[in-house]
Amino acid sequence: MKNSIDFMLYSYFKVTTDDDRETILKGIISKAYDDATMQGAYNAILPSEFKGKSDEAKKAACEALLLRLQHGIFEKDFNYLDAMAAIKAIYDKTVNGYSVYFSFGNAQKWVNMSIKYILIVYKLLSAVNEKHEFCKIGKKYEEKKAQFDLPVDSYILEKMWDLEEIEIPLRAEKRTGKYSADKVKPWSQWNKDEYMAFRESVHNSIKCPLDWEGPVWIEVAKSRASK
Repeated sequence: MKNSIDFMLYSYFKVTTDDDRETILKGIISKAYDDATMQGAYNAILPSEFKGKSDEAKKAACEALLLRLQHGIFEKDFNYLDAMAAIKAIYDKTVNGYSVYFSFGNAQKWVNMSIKYILIVYKLLSAVNEKHEFCKIGKKYEEKKAQFDLPVDSYILEKMWDLEEIEIPLRAEKRTGKYSADKVKPWSQWNKDEYMAFRESVHNSIKCPLDWEGPVWIEVAKSRASK
């Protein structure tokens, strides 16, 4: 089993069960960054002259996120939303007007995917070595799982389209007809107010968003693949 899990971990996060907690968290954060910035979500639209500043911001944001994810969870007043604000502030400070390219939507995806991956890696590691130091932090995240947000992407927005109680930022004036990407504001362009209104409506409607998200994401992915 260890060989199989090591293969999965290395394929996704470039780590194995033999690595320490911090190394594993860094691998998770790196993979989550890719999810938050791939293609048109950020990197593909970033002007080449900002590449150096972007790398600088990424390094600082990774350090800030690592600190909060590794130690914050053990604090009584841990608020993971602070990590989103911290990341956004780093990018805004590094280059004036950076919000044009790196939005709060990007920040939420980075943080939320990191937390989702922490929970997944915790389950995998526990199957091999429940005494691994990473499992201590994983257990704390598992205990608080219901309070965390689901990572927003087009798959989730498509499924939520018919859930009128969920507030979705729109491009169109009204939310009518079948789901279309042309009607919804892309998650990578959301500002903080739009995201906070969305997350509040999600938590008011769904008991544990992360538990809800997994099967739904797979369902939509399969549906799209069959078309």
